[in-house]
Amino acid sequence: MSALRALGVMIPFLLSAYSVFSIIYVIPQLSSALGVSVSLISLAVTLSFIGGALGGVVIGVVADRWGRRIGLGLSILIFGLATLITSLITNIWELYLLWFLVGFGVNSENGISYAVIVEVWRSNQGLLGGIMQGLYPVGMLLDAATSFLVRSWRPYMAIIGVVSLIGSLSSLLAIPETRFQSLRTSYWEIFSPQYRSITALGTVLVASAFMFTVPFISLVPTYILIRGFRGDHLRGNANCAIHVNGRIIRFGWVHNG
Repeated sequence: MSALRALGVMIPFLLSAYSVFSIIYVIPQLSSALGVSVSLISLAVTLSFIGGALGGVVIGVVADRWGRRIGLGLSILIFGLATLITSLITNIWELYLLWFLVGFGVNSENGISYAVIVEVWRSNQGLLGGIMQGLYPVGMLLDAATSFLVRSWRPYMAIIGVVSLIGSLSSLLAIPETRFQSLRTSYWEIFSPQYRSITALGTVLVASAFMFTVPFISLVPTYILIRGFRGDHLRGNANCAIHVNGRIIRFGWVHNG
């Protein structure tokens, strides 16, 4: 039962990464199809993180008030449908709107998943959280493999959207509802004198990580594709997934110890 619950939490997390990073392997194709520069297409990645900041708050409140499953289901519908509909876009503004919504749904799904980990598992939380975070490069690897097999961006986006919706929504059945087992706390408590320094430090660490990872993961696959090394992005992501996952999981194990 515990393993089934873990899969129920981790499969949507994996498929959220599969959705949000899918764009980085078709940026040159989107640039050509929509008649705009690569830099303008890349702006959609930034918008996804802005959407994620808003979605984490909005859907997080929904999950606190009406339940984790409802929050997760809503998040999955938003990012899955937005990814699927992206296969039908005809201009850059539609891409911007839809990719904002992808980020909105993905980040809220991720935040609620961490809450479920804390509320369901009383031990090995650091290890489970580390494994879950390590699914991000695995999602990128799945994107690389999909883009290698599906060479046109429209069916590529449609496949990722459908797989994300079906896989994630079906996994919700294995996730227990934990909202009503948790204590009520004020959202402003993280800014109280007791937690203020932890909040500030955590914010700095996360912001610093994103300042490196967002440009790196957004631009490197595009650069490789533009340079004509189509198969190299798959090998590169395989190596990235192995090394990053190893480090994240070890860190989670140390945290438990």
